[in-house]
Amino acid sequence: VDVDVVMCNVVIKVCDESRQWFQAIQLLGGMLREGPSPDIITFNSVINALKNGKQWERALQIFGAVPVTGLTRTPRTFGTVVSACARSSQTAKALELVEEMKAIGMPTGNVVKTELV
Repeated sequence: VDVDVVMCNVVIKVCDESRQWFQAIQLLGGMLREGPSPDIITFNSVINALKNGKQWERALQIFGAVPVTGLTRTPRTFGTVVSACARSSQTAKALELVEEMKAIGMPTGNVVKTELV
């Protein structure tokens, strides 16, 4: 476990809890440029901060960047971005993401089902 990544993830979580989504993006950008390399927890936390900040389009951008970094999206990654879309009345996009999950054989889970009810 890279202690530097863990510390960055903690700071991103604090940004999320204090509704500072822009700072969470800034930290992720710094990690991508200068290190330490973000992990999937980093991306999930930034997407969550964006969801809570009602920034669904930015959440989709970060979601799209995950595979570029060589990381694999998890059910939590999908669930959080689905939630960001659903909470911003972007139901069609949320459903599209659920279909993508199904197509790759990823369980949709209760979080996704709850967000689309």
